[in-house]
Amino acid sequence: MKIEGLPESVPEASTSHAVTAFSFNPVGCVEDGKDAWEKWDGPLNRLLQRDAKQLCDLIVQGARCLISLHNFLHYLVTAYGVKGAFFEMKIEWLIEAIDEVYVLVFESPVTRLEKDRDRTGPQPIRTGNL
Repeated sequence: MKIEGLPESVPEASTSHAVTAFSFNPVGCVEDGKDAWEKWDGPLNRLLQRDAKQLCDLIVQGARCLISLHNFLHYLVTAYGVKGAFFEMKIEWLIEAIDEVYVLVFESPVTRLEKDRDRTGPQPIRTGNL
């Protein structure tokens, strides 16, 4: 899963990060007789209907990260029968943001320097004062 394999340079979610709103035990998150999608579509829209930069800001690691959002959505599907197609577009936007974060991380100046070094072969070991 992409969200479990984020680069180490991706920051950890703070307690005030937007994605932490979904890092709770969802059991009972919808009152009896209520429609789960009607209850959670608005909050999901507020989180995920953002421009590309803001979506990239959602890509974080840690206990209160995207895996919590994944688990929440999975729960809505399995416990309440919410159709995955209802939030398919939202997830596609998020996946695009994850892909963008990978590009930013792996195309950083340090990474380009490492690629250049790889193309030129091993560097001699230096000894003494640098």
